[in-house]
Amino acid sequence: MAAEDVPARTLRPAVSRLGVDALATPNLYRQTLAGLGLSRTDFDDRSGQILTHYERLTAETSRREHELRRIISPAYVDGLLANLPLWVDAAHRGHLRWGIFHCRRA
Repeated sequence: MAAEDVPARTLRPAVSRLGVDALATPNLYRQTLAGLGLSRTDFDDRSGQILTHYERLTAETSRREHELRRIISPAYVDGLLANLPLWVDAAHRGHLRWGIFHCRRA
C-alpha cells in the first residue's frame, strides 16, 4: 500500500510495472471494508518490515539472476532487477505501508 500522504505520481515508476497507476492506502481499504458492512476495522501496521523485505528480495534476485534467467523470461528478470531498487527507495523514504487488517461483521 501507499502511505496516506504520498502522491500517486511519486510511486508511479515503481508500480507501473504492475500494470496499475497507483497503490491503495490503508484509509482507502478501511473505507472499502466499511462499505462492505465490516466494522471495527483495525490495522496492524507492519510497515517497519517492508524495507527489509525489498532489500532481501533485491539481493536474492541478484544473487540468483543466472538461475532465474534459465527458468523464466530473461526480459522479466531484466525488468525485475531494474524495478526492485525503486521499491527499496520507496520503502526507505517511508512511501509504502504494509500490514494486516482485522475486521468484524456488523
